[in-house]
Amino acid sequence: MLVEHKGYAISISNEADVNFEDLPNLNKELLDFVKEIKAHIHSINPQMAVTVTFAEGSLTKFPEQASEIIAACDVACFNFYGAESTATPPYNKNLNENEIKADIQQMLQIAGAKNVLIQELGMHTDMERLNSSEEIQRKFFEVFFGTMQRENRIRAAYVFQLGDWAEEATELFRAFFTDDATSIDFFESYAASLKSLGMLTYEDGTQRPAWNEFLKWLSIFN
Repeated sequence: MLVEHKGYAISISNEADVNFEDLPNLNKELLDFVKEIKAHIHSINPQMAVTVTFAEGSLTKFPEQASEIIAACDVACFNFYGAESTATPPYNKNLNENEIKADIQQMLQIAGAKNVLIQELGMHTDMERLNSSEEIQRKFFEVFFGTMQRENRIRAAYVFQLGDWAEEATELFRAFFTDDATSIDFFESYAASLKSLGMLTYEDGTQRPAWNEFLKWLSIFN
């Protein structure tokens, strides 16, 4: 089905690395999983690239594990956001231009000689809780796509998401968080991020400056 619809890669795991610290053997299990699944998929279609998706923010903590697993993949794949989830409060630390470029170079370095896909690319605009803005969001995409243009190994990047999350959709995640203060604080920051992540507002589809920035780069790459 992927080939029929011009698919070229499949990620068989999303951000398992965020659990490497709590589950010490998980990286080895994931490596075995990649090898088994890649062999199976290639037996069906040798041209289909198989990968796993890493959270860019965890690469500093687990570079050796990430390198070993990526080496077993056909391409390297990452999720990349313009704010740090491990900040205090979460998502309140926005990356400046130099930090964005440095993180991109880290992804390229850990990828070795492999091509790179960005599965999720995004930046929130929440001002009240997370100290961001529409200009910070626009600048994130400007810096990323400008770097992508110069780095031939970054072959594709998918913006997450074009529109903000609705309050109702965001609230579905509340059940996964406990009632302690730390968990509640994380959820409120997480929710603020999701509800301001889009290039278009949820309420009426108003275009943020990042929308035209995105369209500009689509035109450049085309």
